[in-house]
Amino acid sequence: MIWIILAWVLYFFIHSFLAHQKVKQYVFSKFPNSKKYYRIMYNIIAFIGLCCLIPFSVLGCHQFVFQTNTVTYVVASIFIIIGLIILFKAFQLFNLKEFFGLEQLQSPEKPSTLIIKGLYQYVRHPLYTGLIIFIIGIWLLYPTLAVSAFVIISIAYIDYGSSLEEEKLLLEFGDAYKQYQQSVKKLIPFIY
Repeated sequence: MIWIILAWVLYFFIHSFLAHQKVKQYVFSKFPNSKKYYRIMYNIIAFIGLCCLIPFSVLGCHQFVFQTNTVTYVVASIFIIIGLIILFKAFQLFNLKEFFGLEQLQSPEKPSTLIIKGLYQYVRHPLYTGLIIFIIGIWLLYPTLAVSAFVIISIAYIDYGSSLEEEKLLLEFGDAYKQYQQSVKKLIPFIY
């Protein structure tokens, strides 16, 4: 169980470390041609990490926190479906080529666009909101100690990671993002 916790903490540390502006700037200064490949490599590393850790977490510990029943399955399914809908709706507003790093291969210097419409009118990070709802649904479906640890660490990281992302967005968009922060909640509409 401790290995699962340490593995997720390490995964999220690497995820934030590689996303940090100073790390990117250092890599770009040492390897100038890396700018166009950085985002796609970042995504590949994140994907491989998830592909290794998710089965490890699900298979790693079968001690249940509580017993599931039909009601739990229904509630879990509702959470999973709502989470997936929010994720899908949020992704629709993205330039997916840019998000996955494919656009940077052609134009590494192209500036990003600040998105404040659609679900972004209600929360600044709807992808994270959808992800939180989705993983709570997974936990309700399969409430083992390992999945519980994953959910707790993930939610804590999402809150922390979104704060790091906001630092980057403030640098990139300045006052426009500061005004957006003041008018729209971070993860939960009207609350937080």
